[in-house]
Amino acid sequence: MKKRIIVSIVALGIAIVGFFLWKQEKGEVLAVGDLTINWGVPSGDPIFVVTNALPGDTESRQVIVTNDGSVPRDIAVRGDLLSESPFFSTILDFKISENGTDLYTGTLADFFAATATPSSVPLNTINPSDSKTYTFEVHFQESAGNEFQNAFVIFNLLIGIESIQ
Repeated sequence: MKKRIIVSIVALGIAIVGFFLWKQEKGEVLAVGDLTINWGVPSGDPIFVVTNALPGDTESRQVIVTNDGSVPRDIAVRGDLLSESPFFSTILDFKISENGTDLYTGTLADFFAATATPSSVPLNTINPSDSKTYTFEVHFQESAGNEFQNAFVIFNLLIGIESIQ
């Protein structure tokens, strides 16, 4: 009986520690200057990993940006291509929207070209203590041919005050 109690206490302790480590690993929020950004993915994971997609598939992420500063901030985004099958980004449509308004549309390849350092795509202005939710959407064009079977693209987004460097 005493052994069962000790095992139960140890198991409970491990479960509690595991829960807090999971919550820390899930740490989705990042501070960038006056901005707090919730990427909606676990910390350290790429924002987009598009694999095994079929023509017509869409993958999207919602990112919440909060201005914790005392002045309005102009927000911009840049793409960070980590890995890709040749030319896959040329057949993927990419859209950024906020509250139903499209802020950027083009192919993913166009987005990477438009945001090559030191450039960025402006989003909008966030007033002090306000938040905006941006939707980033990747759509695999229906017209894609067989050459894109098993294709993939992995990329991150960098969001900051418009002069992101």
